[in-house]
Amino acid sequence: MIKTLPHIAIQAQQKMREDSTLKMKFKNILKELIYIFDEEEKLDFVSKKIDFINAKIDPHKITCSKGCSHCCYHEISASKVELSIIKKKLTVEQNDKFEYQSGFLNQDEIEYSKRACPLLNSSNECSQYSDRPLICRATLVSTPNENCIISNNTSVKHEVPDVVALYILAYYNHQETIPMRFLNSIN
Repeated sequence: MIKTLPHIAIQAQQKMREDSTLKMKFKNILKELIYIFDEEEKLDFVSKKIDFINAKIDPHKITCSKGCSHCCYHEISASKVELSIIKKKLTVEQNDKFEYQSGFLNQDEIEYSKRACPLLNSSNECSQYSDRPLICRATLVSTPNENCIISNNTSVKHEVPDVVALYILAYYNHQETIPMRFLNSIN
């Protein structure tokens, strides 16, 4: 099993080294989370915080829209808690897609068209949107949608507020995170 820390969390760690204000915010976030012992409650708390913070972002800055699924073709990591919640709601078809993807050690070995997150439905919308992983909640793009197409080889600017990155770091810092394609290995 591959253990990873989301890129957003790694960036937050780097920023905290240079910014004492962020370090203080991170400590306060840890204090908020320390007394939430139930892991599903902790996940729900962080999910709601991220959604609340992201709702304050000027919607004119964000180019993501319903049905835009370019980010869903990248490797997505989630905690075992997130995966267990998602796993309870899988259809047979989604389960089969996860089973297929888990047969590869590296996602780059999977043909691009078959890399799509198994949670995408036929309209390119997340079928588990209310339970999507934190990393999916935090992914907001401000560059034109066509920049997201991998074959265009253009840069993509993500709009992740520092405090969102800190919540993700605080949550995943004490969780084992694994690529979603290994969902079927979770009990």
